[in-house]
Amino acid sequence: MISFIIPAFNEERLLGRTIEAIQKAAKNVDNDYELIVVDDNSSDNTGKIANDLGATVVKVNHRKISSVRNSGAQAANGSLLIFVDADTVISSEILHCTMTAIKNKAIGGSAGFRFDGYVPLYGRVIQWLLYRLYRLGKIVGGSYLFCTREAFERAGGFDETVYGGEEMIMSRSLKKLGGFIILKQRVLTSGRRLRIYSFWENMRVITRLAILAMSGGRVEDRNTGRFWYDGKRES
Repeated sequence: MISFIIPAFNEERLLGRTIEAIQKAAKNVDNDYELIVVDDNSSDNTGKIANDLGATVVKVNHRKISSVRNSGAQAANGSLLIFVDADTVISSEILHCTMTAIKNKAIGGSAGFRFDGYVPLYGRVIQWLLYRLYRLGKIVGGSYLFCTREAFERAGGFDETVYGGEEMIMSRSLKKLGGFIILKQRVLTSGRRLRIYSFWENMRVITRLAILAMSGGRVEDRNTGRFWYDGKRES
C-alpha cells in the first residue's frame, strides 16, 4: 500500500486541490493507498477540508516540518511512503513512474518541480537552476519525496534537530543506502512565496538552504523555520 503524507499548516486554500490530484492519480494507477494529512495546529479549516475529502487527519503541534513529516510516517501503514507538500499537485504520470522506479529496486527518489502562476524572473531562474542541481546532485526539495518504509527507517527518519532543509538531509541519507533517483517528470508547486515575500527575504532563505545542500551543513535557526509558519498566504 502507498501512504501519501501531507504536512499542513493553514493550507485551506490549496489543500483540496492537492488531495484531489492525489486521489485521481492513485485511481489511475489502481493501487491501494491511504491519505494522511498532518495538521500542525492550523487555525483555519485545514483539518476539516482534509477530513471531508476522506483523509486521515493527524493533529500535532510541532512548528517544525521535520517532526511533522515524521509524525505522518509513524501513523502510516504503507510500505511505500510518499511525502507531498500541501501546495503541490502530482500527476498520474509522476505516480506511475514512482511505482516503476520502486519495482525496479529504487529505494527512494524525488521529482523536479515547476511553479504555478506568475513568479518574478528570478524565480524562474531559480526553478531552472534547482531542476538541474536536483538531477546532477540528487539533493532535493520537499515538494515530492518518496521512499520505502524500510529505507525510511534505516535512514532514521527526518532529522528533527533542524528547522529547514530536512528533505535535503534525508535525500543524502537515502543516497548512501543506494538506489535514489530523480524522476524526469515534474510536479506543480505553488510559487506563492515568490509572490508574497520580497526578493531579499526569499534570497536569504534560499542561500541558507543552498549552503546546506552544498556543504552538508544544518539549518538549526528557528527563524528560518518561521518562514513556513508565519501564516502569510495568498488571498
